[in-house]
Amino acid sequence: MHFTAQQIAALLQGRLEGDPNAKVSGVAKIEEAGENSLSFIANPKYEDFVYTSKASVIIVNETLVLERPVVPTLIRVKDAYSGFAFLLEKYHEMMSGAPKTGIEQPAYISPTAVVAPDAYIGAFSYIGDYVTVASGAKIFPGCFLGNNVTVAEHAVMHAGVKIYNGCRIGKNVVIHAGTVV
Repeated sequence: MHFTAQQIAALLQGRLEGDPNAKVSGVAKIEEAGENSLSFIANPKYEDFVYTSKASVIIVNETLVLERPVVPTLIRVKDAYSGFAFLLEKYHEMMSGAPKTGIEQPAYISPTAVVAPDAYIGAFSYIGDYVTVASGAKIFPGCFLGNNVTVAEHAVMHAGVKIYNGCRIGKNVVIHAGTVV
């Protein structure tokens, strides 16, 4: 899938500097980026890469002061790290189709657990006693939530996550596959 710098800038409500038609077909670390790559610089210690990167488009903080010309197209936003994370989230939503809700079977959910009607519990998940899964939360297949776990609104646990007894997972937190908390 290809996107233009102009499309990305519009989505981020960022200020475009350079070629609005620059194409992006993937993401890469700033130091490893090549043609048609999107990257970002949020940490000042990586700012020198803006001059040497082969990325087509780089998301940068609006406060970045350039000392010399750059080849890549820049998209200036308030916070480059948050902007990049937002793009990844939107891309994931686009690729995953309709939002998942409901409880897939087989799954074990304790009778004392409270799961919001618009939450998603994937197959082969275990939801222990007195667990609370809030609105919009997504628990992907094969997850384990021990007793007295609280999962706040729109938190996401990817496949195979293990959350031990008594943990509290905050709003909008994303925990990647195989993580143990």
